[in-house]
Amino acid sequence: MIGAGSLAASAQSGTSTVCRDRYRQLLLRLEDGGPLEAASLEGVIRSTSCTHGHELRVADLPHVHFERSGPGVLQISKAGREWLLEADRPAPDWDVHRHRGGLPLRLWQVEALDAWCRHGRHGVVEAVTGTGKSRVGIEAAREALRDDYNVIVMVPTIDLVEQWVKSLRDGGVTSVGALGDGQKADFRTHRVIVGTVQSLYSAPPTRSDGKVLLVADECHRYGAGQWSRALHRSYRRRLGLTATFERNDDGVATLQAFFGGPPIYRIGFPRAIADGVVARYDVQLLGVRLTPRERAEYDEADEVVRDTRLRLIASGFPAEPFGAFLHEVQEAAKEDADPTIADVARRYLKAFSQRIDVMTSAQAKLDVIGMLAPQVAASGGAIVFTRRVEMAEELSDALADGGVKSAAVHSDLSRSQRKERLQALKKGRLKAVVAPTVLDEGIDVPDIDLAIVMGGSKSRRQMIQRMGRVLRLKPDGRKATFVVVYATNTAEDLTKTDGTEGCLDLIVESADKVMSLTVRDGTVVPSDLVYRKKPDAAKATSVPATTPNSMPLDQEALQAIDARLLPMTRKALSCYTGAHGVDDDVAEADLRRLLEDLLVSEAATVSRHMDRYVLRQESFELVVTKDRFVHYKSARPDALTWIDLRDGEPEQAIRTSSTVNEPGPQPDEGARQPASSPLRSDAKSPTELIAAEPGLVLDLLDPTSVPFASDAVIRGTEQFSLGDPFEESVLEALRGMLAEDMADGASVSIHDDRLVIEGSRADWQLRADAQAVIGVEAHPYPDEATEMELESEVGVPRPSDDVRSAAHRVTDLVDQLERLASMRERGYLTDDEFAAAKAQLLD
Repeated sequence: MIGAGSLAASAQSGTSTVCRDRYRQLLLRLEDGGPLEAASLEGVIRSTSCTHGHELRVADLPHVHFERSGPGVLQISKAGREWLLEADRPAPDWDVHRHRGGLPLRLWQVEALDAWCRHGRHGVVEAVTGTGKSRVGIEAAREALRDDYNVIVMVPTIDLVEQWVKSLRDGGVTSVGALGDGQKADFRTHRVIVGTVQSLYSAPPTRSDGKVLLVADECHRYGAGQWSRALHRSYRRRLGLTATFERNDDGVATLQAFFGGPPIYRIGFPRAIADGVVARYDVQLLGVRLTPRERAEYDEADEVVRDTRLRLIASGFPAEPFGAFLHEVQEAAKEDADPTIADVARRYLKAFSQRIDVMTSAQAKLDVIGMLAPQVAASGGAIVFTRRVEMAEELSDALADGGVKSAAVHSDLSRSQRKERLQALKKGRLKAVVAPTVLDEGIDVPDIDLAIVMGGSKSRRQMIQRMGRVLRLKPDGRKATFVVVYATNTAEDLTKTDGTEGCLDLIVESADKVMSLTVRDGTVVPSDLVYRKKPDAAKATSVPATTPNSMPLDQEALQAIDARLLPMTRKALSCYTGAHGVDDDVAEADLRRLLEDLLVSEAATVSRHMDRYVLRQESFELVVTKDRFVHYKSARPDALTWIDLRDGEPEQAIRTSSTVNEPGPQPDEGARQPASSPLRSDAKSPTELIAAEPGLVLDLLDPTSVPFASDAVIRGTEQFSLGDPFEESVLEALRGMLAEDMADGASVSIHDDRLVIEGSRADWQLRADAQAVIGVEAHPYPDEATEMELESEVGVPRPSDDVRSAAHRVTDLVDQLERLASMRERGYLTDDEFAAAKAQLLD
């Protein structure tokens, strides 16, 4: 049983969490309902509620707000009534009280202030950078001054002192003084003090009646160490402002105790963008490759990172979130209580740092920044974010070499130098600044619309701060752009990771459009690829089937396709490299991301032909099965493409690309070789173009959609003994065989008015313009060449023709039975039709 004595003994420690909203409800019950038996106190507490899920415990209740009215009976004290008068004060009409000529509050700001008032004017407001959270603090200060309060605005830096003093005065707040950097305002001279935490923690200004509002800007910084002493327990009103209320240490408990729990209001980029609070933006992803030496260094460090991380998680370290894991590792590395764990933690941190160094200092990032110089020059101002001071200087020099006026802004410069360079950016004397972390928090930068992020960030808070630097609303309403340059096949690569380790997931999740860039001929250009995060099963089922004459989609099989693991055919790689002038590694990464995008894109269509899925978007098409990546086709203006010709004249001529004939990376063995002679740029028709270079058919022809003449289908049925009356099935089977022959490197030649493709399974005759297959001649023994090689190499005799023929007939019969069974399973044959067809085969 809880009695009055135990309540009186629980002096407020300053570290307990008291939910102001639930506490207010408790005191109202005592004021309205009269004295209460101490034994019933716990039940009344359980009847209170908080929309934020905050706790309230008997042991945490301030005893000064209660007094005895009899044995075992409690009632509210005079101090409790005074507290309740303050905490239960309704929120004002904020816009009515704004200063003359001031802008109206945004909807989210009113909601945040109302939530703060409902919580007894204690609480943290978490709002991403650029949304205007300082306006919330200004309005809270204006209300406090009207209620005869003093105000303290606590900030982490001198730069923010200047910003807040100016903002308060611009907002109509008078009697504002600064504390810190030689300035010594106090409550005797000013009603509002703006000071750094360094100037406040040793002797926080107070009033005997406690009527002080503390506005703690960037409040996440003040939870631990000596700075937490600035959070004076006498302050009646407490407002914390932050972009991310997170810490990786026990400081969060201190902050929650002081402000009354977790944030009472949150607004992130999705809501801010939807409300028009911050600018909309697009993202461009540009992958660059590490040099062989860098790759070796990265892989060596990465192996240690992976190994030690698994060992640490197995030892009880939290796997997620990554920030919590990293904090625990850093703490373990400081301690020697368990030397084995401490050694593993130190090895992890060392390798983790080495990996970051390799990604940050990658030579390709220096090379590519010059290629981005035209985009920087065309922007309304840019910031380039990196991780290291040395890299900031080198990137700035590279931009300057590209004709862009730029300068590095970092902690090695004096405050006046940093300020001067930012002012130059604002005035247009500089087009870009390059910064490691000095601009991440609290610095007011000009209205820029371009950010180039050279890799990820060490924390989610830092990434949110970086994004906020660029996403402030522009006077002309223009959008912003983020260019993310990352090292491929590393922790930065969004095609290989979910982006949480480098916090790049924060950038892509709220973008209007996320597209991929590629480097071609020393220039950065868009690729076909539009990046999407890996789709979930629900999204994957939403791809519409709009192609006529296609089979019903097998949604389960479609969802099971994993673009990251699907084997890649040489055909698909050759088509992509030929169309875009990139090497195989880039082609494979782009194709995999493209498939992920098409699986969730609302603009994409998908149809099924036998075991193939054809996914199309405006300018490209992919053909995949559940087991392999089959084909790629692009309709980009600068790509070598085959336009599907079905009904007479082509809608547009076949286009050629100069990049196809220029020297490039040597393909792997078996890859398509570049044309030895230039394509005819004056070709007037598909026939003339193919005549100039017959081998182009292997790149231009789409075997999944090429028309077959009826006699070719009949001939194919006879040759291959497909054995069923369904012409569409026969047609798709023939197309599949043609695709396999082409993928295996078939030869192409011109005979009179016909194109002949000689494959391992059949010889195919096409019209000279490759608009239709007009003949099929099957090879009687597709494996003959292999058997001859075996005979010559190891002395294995070939079977006689009679034996081979019989074996071939048995194999053919089994194949036909399997096909019939498959058609019945898919619903293309009824049980009766299946039985009749099976009896006919076995007759």
